[in-house]
Amino acid sequence: MRVVMPSSCPAPHSHYRRRRAPPLRSSQVIMRPAALAVPLVNSHELRIRFIVPEDVPVIQSLCKEWFPIEYPDSWFRDIATHRYYSVAAVKGDEILGILVAEIKDPSSLSKEDREILSTTFLKDKIGYILSLGVAEKYRRMGIASFLLDNLTRSVHSDRSAKALYLHVLSTNFQAISFYEKRGFRPHLFLFFIRYLKEDSKAV
Repeated sequence: MRVVMPSSCPAPHSHYRRRRAPPLRSSQVIMRPAALAVPLVNSHELRIRFIVPEDVPVIQSLCKEWFPIEYPDSWFRDIATHRYYSVAAVKGDEILGILVAEIKDPSSLSKEDREILSTTFLKDKIGYILSLGVAEKYRRMGIASFLLDNLTRSVHSDRSAKALYLHVLSTNFQAISFYEKRGFRPHLFLFFIRYLKEDSKAV
């Protein structure tokens, strides 16, 4: 299944309504070259920071637990660079969850992805969420929302993308419910023809 959410206004015929994120003060934002700004959102001991190369071994282990596909080593190296908006929710030195997203030019989208987006959105860049996961013992504590809200605030703040979209397995009802409650809506079902390992619910 694919879901998509406009970052500026609800799509036509959508029954979902989203609140516009409040503007960020300059003191709340740090800049990373060639990447989105990251609001420094703190909640007691929980904070969000960029993923760095030293995080890769831990994130590799977490992703094996969370996701039904295996990412190549090169992907983990890439998310610790400026290419992606890649952040971790941490408590002290412990990584509790991660979010990896990418801002794409419409010309780089696949035919299927272009078909699920309004032509209005195809005039501007699009945000794609590659991964969002939380360590099992920290789930249902609002950490996934914390990470997703951080991304949407950044997109609203610098107007870097007109819409956000992602893929999720149609059997991952927990993740589907999570995204729908936050204004995403299903657009297209895809059929897999290769075997995926047992699905892990990372949200």
